Amino acid sequence: YSSGMKQRIAIGKALLASEVLDEQALNSFASSHERNRAPYLKLEWKDVETYKATLPRKVRTDLNRRLRRLEEKAPVKYTVCQTLPIPEGVIEAMVQQKTAWCTEHGLQGMFDQPDVLAFFRLFAEAVARRGELYLAWLQCGDEAIAHHLALRYGKRLISYVVSNDAAYFQYSPGHLANLNAIAWALENGLEEFDHMQGDFAYKYQFSNGV
Repeated sequence: YSSGMKQRIAIGKALLASEVLDEQALNSFASSHERNRAPYLKLEWKDVETYKATLPRKVRTDLNRRLRRLEEKAPVKYTVCQTLPIPEGVIEAMVQQKTAWCTEHGLQGMFDQPDVLAFFRLFAEAVARRGELYLAWLQCGDEAIAHHLALRYGKRLISYVVSNDAAYFQYSPGHLANLNAIAWALENGLEEFDHMQGDFAYKYQFSNGV
C-alpha cells in the first residue's frame, strides 16, 4: 500500500473502532498531517475568489476554461451533504469511480478489499452522527462526475477521498470538486484544509504548507 492509503486505512479503523467515535480516535485523525508529511492549505482569505487570485495565472485560466466547457455540456451543480440520511447511491458511485481509477493506474490498497463499500457507508454514517461529515458531489446535468468525502474537525477540513468519472477526465472534475471544497471551508469559517498524504501534484498546487 502507498503511505497515503495506509494512513487512510489506519484512520478509518480508528474512527470505526467505536460506534461513538471517541475523542482519542478523532484527535488521532485530526493530527495526522502533523506526524506525517502531508500538504495542507492554511485558509487565510475571505473567500474563494481572493484565494484563486493567489494561484498561478495558468492554473486559474485552466480551471475557469474547464468549468466553462463543462457548463456548455449541461448545467453544473455542486451538492454538499452533512447529515443523515445520506442520499442513495452517492457512496456507491464514489467507491465505483475510485475503484476504477485505482484499477486503471495499477494501484493496490483499500479499494481492492471486498468490503470497501460497506466500510465507506459505515464511515460516512458514523461521521455524520458526529456532525463532522462533508460529502459532496459535482454534477453535470444528471451525471455525478466527481465526489469528495472529508471530515470536518474543529476548524479543519480533512480530505479523505476524491473520485471522478474517467469519461470527464478532460474537464478535471476532481480538481473542480477540490476547489469547491476549499470554497466551502472558507465560507464556513474554517482555518485549514488538509489534503492528507499522497504524492499527487494537485495537492501541492492547492496547498501552502507541508
